[in-house]
Amino acid sequence: MSHSKGFTLTELTAALAIMALVLTISVTKLPDVSRQQRLCRETRRVQLLFDRARARSLAFGTAHTVSLRTGALELRNSAGVSLEKLPLHPEISVKTTSNIQGEVSFYPTHTATPGTLTISLDSLAATLVVSLRGRTRVQC
Repeated sequence: MSHSKGFTLTELTAALAIMALVLTISVTKLPDVSRQQRLCRETRRVQLLFDRARARSLAFGTAHTVSLRTGALELRNSAGVSLEKLPLHPEISVKTTSNIQGEVSFYPTHTATPGTLTISLDSLAATLVVSLRGRTRVQC
């Protein structure tokens, strides 16, 4: 009895078919993953702007406000001077719920306008929650 080493053509063909199937499934999911990552990245950028507004409010002892504009968010001090603008990706939309009516204010008394922002990209959505204490939490 002689035993040959190696794989038969049938075994190699089956292995290639399985690899092709796995590759096809993973490639079709790739666009959804990249859109979800873009949405989470934009949501984190918004959260950082809110955190900067809170930090400035506590550091300078004056209220700071983040205004929601079409395509951008703007950080302003209590005198209304624009300190920073955060342009959003063109496909991203921001909607407010709860108490937020176009802007979120942070006060030096460790308080803020509480509420929820929904940040969406096509059918995907993320949530940014602002607590009464001014803390932010992201749900991506």
